Amino acid sequence: MAPFTTLERLRVLEAVEAAGTIAGAARTLGYTASAVSQHVSRLEREAATALVERSNRGVALTTAGRVLAGRAGEILDQVRNAFDEIHAGTDRAAALVTIAAFPTAITEILLPARQSLTPSIDLRIVDAESEHAVRTVAARDVDAAIADGYGHRL
Repeated sequence: MAPFTTLERLRVLEAVEAAGTIAGAARTLGYTASAVSQHVSRLEREAATALVERSNRGVALTTAGRVLAGRAGEILDQVRNAFDEIHAGTDRAAALVTIAAFPTAITEILLPARQSLTPSIDLRIVDAESEHAVRTVAARDVDAAIADGYGHRL
């Protein structure tokens, strides 16, 4: 019998892998570090194996953790795609692309670019300051982000 888990726990594991630390995953998700640790611990019990190795530098996923995190990304993408299809309508063939960007990038880059897109691309724009935009990409809430400056940490 396959273990029961939630999409949320899979999303947490994916964030832990991307951030490399429990605290980083917590910041990305808007959770406390304790909540992230609890999700990971519960997922480890469900998988009946260790998924992360903790150290003073953060966490590293075990082989099992990497396998599950990879599948988690695929599963979450499929769920998002299913919802995108529902919202786009089944008879519409346009690909939905979501980009997070700061206000100047929206007005100077994205809105003019939207005019030249083919009808097969449906561009959705999310107003987000750079640090938040980068986090939304890491959380896979958007497909891409335009951020100003370098060194934004997740």
